[in-house]
Amino acid sequence: MSTISAKPFATSRTTHALHQIGNNGGHVFVLRALRQFPGLTTIHDIGLFYLYELEQPGMDAMLAEMAHSAPLLAPRFGQHWKRLGIKTKANYALFDMQRELLARSSGVVVHSLFAKAKLAAIYGEAATRHVSVIPHFAPPPVEMAGQQQAREWLGLPQDSFIVTTSGFATNAKRFDWLMQGLKQVLAQGIELRWIHAGEERAEEYNLSAELERFPLLRQRAEITGYVDEATLNAHVSACDVLVNLRFPSVGESSGSLARAFSAGRCCLVTDTASYRELPREAVVHLPLMSPVPSLVAALVALYRDPALLRAIGENARRFAETTLSLETVGRQYRDAIEAAAEIPLERPGLQPQPRRAARPPCLTLNGSGVTDRGEVARLLRKQQGRCQVLLKFKDMHDLARASREQAPLLGNLLPEHVRLVDTRILSGSAPDGRGEALLPPEAAGACGILLHLDIAGEAA
Repeated sequence: MSTISAKPFATSRTTHALHQIGNNGGHVFVLRALRQFPGLTTIHDIGLFYLYELEQPGMDAMLAEMAHSAPLLAPRFGQHWKRLGIKTKANYALFDMQRELLARSSGVVVHSLFAKAKLAAIYGEAATRHVSVIPHFAPPPVEMAGQQQAREWLGLPQDSFIVTTSGFATNAKRFDWLMQGLKQVLAQGIELRWIHAGEERAEEYNLSAELERFPLLRQRAEITGYVDEATLNAHVSACDVLVNLRFPSVGESSGSLARAFSAGRCCLVTDTASYRELPREAVVHLPLMSPVPSLVAALVALYRDPALLRAIGENARRFAETTLSLETVGRQYRDAIEAAAEIPLERPGLQPQPRRAARPPCLTLNGSGVTDRGEVARLLRKQQGRCQVLLKFKDMHDLARASREQAPLLGNLLPEHVRLVDTRILSGSAPDGRGEALLPPEAAGACGILLHLDIAGEAA
């Protein structure tokens, strides 16, 4: 891009690994590439639970990452998921799964102050010093067609009042609020047309089925299904109002919103998370406490006052031409790339994994004093793969007491992401030679429980 090559890079390094990562299956390969080639990572979604769910081969590794996202919540939610088979939509909001990206990246870019503040609150200032805030760029306004031209290309009537939504249909985009609001606007005698330019995810939100509950709106609605970039741009340019609602929001950015700014379209957004940072004169913010009445009032006012509609759209276009321009964002990325290049990180590349040691490490804990899985998790913090833990007791009576008072002992102590492979009770008596070679030196003459574990990921 010419916008970021205006001055030479200060660093002498010639290789810069740049990763763009979002919360869907198309980004699984990016996560895996980051593990081999650390670099500057742009995070488009601060919640990556769904991405990790698609990428991880089993539940245990997911449970380990959940413990980093919310250490106090993870044990209970992990128990519900692993032992009871209960996983609710709350998992996707509560566990952001950003620990690995922060640790493996020499620099991180997020698109809002909200996103950076959230990461710092969860992982601490030290882990987020390399995080920069760079807004999502907007395409040059000249690339967006005029409204009349876009409607001609799409075959839409020039005199319609068109409300548009876009992208994958999900619960968080609050189509329930939107359809309730559009129903009430139509009831006031205002004619409008609603177009959703995007794909349905029926397993997450069955938009077509929900629309059947609103017969008057259904007659004036169209769900296009997946559209290519040119068609999406045309739908954004053709509308009068682009609605972009979010709740709950995890600080995500919106490419459709950036397109609408470039096209000079008036946008309605939820007054929450990163959307609160958008200029008040360039978008209409809808309060969370009364989203449907506010949506109705805003649409009615914009329909009846075309000058207000145009004024907000022009402010949005100026925002796209300045703060969100390729030149402005490009300069900020150039600085972030240079700063990331100065942070040395190990680059494994496509090298074979090192062979495991013949004997797994053995860690020791005082079994009498261990009361919760947090202590065991801290002991296992840097362990992955096979390892052993020796829970030492004074004698067999002490072991029996702990088993009785903390029953089930191992069920209460082991974090959910740790798999118990084998257990051996050690009586403390002198070894008789049978199986002695299989015991680690730490277990010689010990009374306790020797656990053989398989650990999917680092513990929190």
